[in-house]
Amino acid sequence: MFKTFNSGFSSFQPDMFDPAVSRKVNNADNTAATSASSGSGSAYSTAQAKPGQKMQINLTINNGTAATMTAELFQWLDSVTKRLKPELVVGAYSMIPMTSHEGIRALVANTGGVVGFDKFGNLNYYGNDATPDPVFQIGCSEVSYCSLFNASGIIPFRVSFIRETVATNNQIDQKITWFKRTIAGGVKQNTVSPRAYFRPNQYQNLTIDIPVEFDVNIDSGIQIPVLAGGLVTLALFIEFWTYQDLS
Repeated sequence: MFKTFNSGFSSFQPDMFDPAVSRKVNNADNTAATSASSGSGSAYSTAQAKPGQKMQINLTINNGTAATMTAELFQWLDSVTKRLKPELVVGAYSMIPMTSHEGIRALVANTGGVVGFDKFGNLNYYGNDATPDPVFQIGCSEVSYCSLFNASGIIPFRVSFIRETVATNNQIDQKITWFKRTIAGGVKQNTVSPRAYFRPNQYQNLTIDIPVEFDVNIDSGIQIPVLAGGLVTLALFIEFWTYQDLS
């Protein structure tokens, strides 16, 4: 299901065979699956990009804070927006889900330290609201990141490679981690180093093409540390994606 190239994701371990994913991928080859209960066409189909015409989604991570913060992208099932992840807490950025009881109390008291979506659909990590502290923000240029995040829990897609653009050379050394956590508590992760794909003679010194493949679905996502004051853009080139289809 997953592929790694050269010195890409380390400690690579393929997933177990998933018949649901297999059924959907077959739809991309025009071998439509049928419903086991009714014999009708599947409500979900998978599209495959034509050669050289991969679908692209652009994510922007803006760390306005004075510390290195970890951006978590996707992972709908075990998202930082749904439970406290102590390992991501930095100072006043307490990473309390905004929609939790504690998060609502923090909003009412204007103490901050919460994580949640703003009115534009960006995902924000908030520090002390009284100061106020700078915001760590994750956004998307195609649709709101909130919409993309929720869609990833329903319609998975496969990324064929990442084009990372950074503001400083030091950010290239920050590793990208793909991770998976299932409803049964199973955990797996693989890490890729963007620096491994940096060519000293390349024309654009702050843009790196990372040729790794991974799936984004309800229980998987990626994390990347972003240096203080850093700006990172991740262009995700998508080879397979699912969509709702009643025909």
